[in-house]
Amino acid sequence: HAERLVYWVSENDDGIYNAMNKGILKANGEYLLFLNSGDCLHNSFIVAKVFETHLDFDILYGDVIWVPANYNGIYPDTLTFDYFRNNTIPHQGAFVRKSLFNTIGLYDETHKIISDWIFFLLAVFKFNCTYKHISLLIAICDTEGISLKSDVWREIAAAREVETQKHFPAFKEDFADAWLINVKTG
Repeated sequence: HAERLVYWVSENDDGIYNAMNKGILKANGEYLLFLNSGDCLHNSFIVAKVFETHLDFDILYGDVIWVPANYNGIYPDTLTFDYFRNNTIPHQGAFVRKSLFNTIGLYDETHKIISDWIFFLLAVFKFNCTYKHISLLIAICDTEGISLKSDVWREIAAAREVETQKHFPAFKEDFADAWLINVKTG
């Protein structure tokens, strides 16, 4: 017997992370997954499939397809600091234990694009959360979102540099070089 949606609100917000934080505060499940407008789960039984055998991790993440680009987002089993230089795991494919938001905090609403990147970076490398990659297609994601537009990449690079300096100052130069290369070639 599948659980049904029991809470719905449609109201103005102050950006995607403000909306996501509202959802976190209202949610009462053990795990949260965020789908944006234009995104959908791969199929109607994927959530049950994920949780039939994969339990007791702070973050469970799988793969996504980005459309209309038709790009398969296959993510690594091991998350390294180097991986986060130019990447993150997609929140559309990640089931996050709700209690992790109590430990790390809600999404930083001062950023309009990179707060999920900050959250996952802190979760894995500062708070040593447990995580597991699941080789399942979780979601189909729309590539029309703001973070995938090349005209904001320089802004993303600058914001990531600031956050790296704030949380991991010893790695600032490593990240800055990667972002500069990505902005020039992307």
